[in-house]
Amino acid sequence: MDGSAVVESTAKRASAGLLFHPGHVWARIHSIDLVSLGTTDFAVDFVGTLASVSLPRESRVLRQGETAWTLVSGKRRVLSQVTPFGGMVVAVNDELIRDPGLIQRSPYDKGWLVFVRPRDISSMMADMRSCVAYRMWLNCIRGTMPLCLNSTTQPLMQEGKWVSKFGDHLTDVEWRALRRRLFPRSSDVGNAA
Repeated sequence: MDGSAVVESTAKRASAGLLFHPGHVWARIHSIDLVSLGTTDFAVDFVGTLASVSLPRESRVLRQGETAWTLVSGKRRVLSQVTPFGGMVVAVNDELIRDPGLIQRSPYDKGWLVFVRPRDISSMMADMRSCVAYRMWLNCIRGTMPLCLNSTTQPLMQEGKWVSKFGDHLTDVEWRALRRRLFPRSSDVGNAA
């Protein structure tokens, strides 16, 4: 088994039991009034090498669909991701301020971003997908994305999978175009594909 297959297999095991939002945000429901949120391995690879992360403060009330956190790459590319669950932030992962690369090394475990106490969890489930459904959707995206890239970026895929931190290899134009297409803004949240 090659290195990329081991990473893919590990990511699948770690993401089991999670729910996924079209903005490449995962959610782990701990109870009816506690949800942890993070970003997916696809999103962190799209950002490229992480330089910093901006998190909301504890006790901030987030509305469903508004920006929850911002990831910044070493190339100063900014990816803001929306929260699928509105409610009060009860914990933030301060370790990520000191070591943003933790998100890339462990996106589904130690790289969690925030814990939220949702207002009404049942009404916020409509945009969420199972792990299997998210992976199928992600495979469709991966199949069509190379058509949007110029020929010099085609080697970013190996055996049909994106290489780690592939965002570092995209041109600024490609990166911005894909960000608009793949990461909904707050006004796009009910309309994401």
